[in-house]
Amino acid sequence: QAKTEPVFLSVIVAAYEAEAYVEACIDSICGAGCAGIEILIVLGESSDRTNAICRSYETRGLAVCVMQDGKGLSDARNCGMKKAAGEYLTFVDADDRVDTEKFAACVRFLKQALRTQSYDVLVNDFLFADHSGKILFESGQMKNGMGRRELVRAKGTFWNAWRYIYRTAYVCGHNRYFLENHSCEDLEFAVRTLLDTRRAAFLHMPYYCYCPVRPGSLMHRK
Repeated sequence: QAKTEPVFLSVIVAAYEAEAYVEACIDSICGAGCAGIEILIVLGESSDRTNAICRSYETRGLAVCVMQDGKGLSDARNCGMKKAAGEYLTFVDADDRVDTEKFAACVRFLKQALRTQSYDVLVNDFLFADHSGKILFESGQMKNGMGRRELVRAKGTFWNAWRYIYRTAYVCGHNRYFLENHSCEDLEFAVRTLLDTRRAAFLHMPYYCYCPVRPGSLMHRK
């Protein structure tokens, strides 16, 4: 019997009312074809076809679906974190996607680099994309050797949960979960993490395609 490779990275996708986007999102992750990756899709009580679409990936053995035990994005992410089997974990929003080739290259690099060096959190740059997934431009904050102080002080976004790759034992061991029933929960989570650990690394290997202009996005709610 072939030996199963341990899970290196858990990719947590919170999927709620996302039938128009979630298939492209999951396909972009699956297409990387990297061994040692698990895709955890956290489902809520969607009224559209989101859950049926996601369950089809589980049926094909490409992902694991988990029903969240409460409501909201924070609860969904927390449920995924508790189920994560990977040494590291990260997040992808269901209405975004990854650049498949860039994601695969980053994972391969990290699997080698983290054999000899362990970090609690890695902060990466990202790509801005339009609603079709076309890359418009990249965030290049990390190109100039930016550290945590410069990152927090810089104009632009530093807090998005999907910018970070966390060591699972660090976040779960410290009961580091997202505040529920709050907006901007990833801002609090990011600041608390950057203040708490000295074991942070900053990486310019952007693969995450962020589309901030979708109608109905949480970004547009007061």
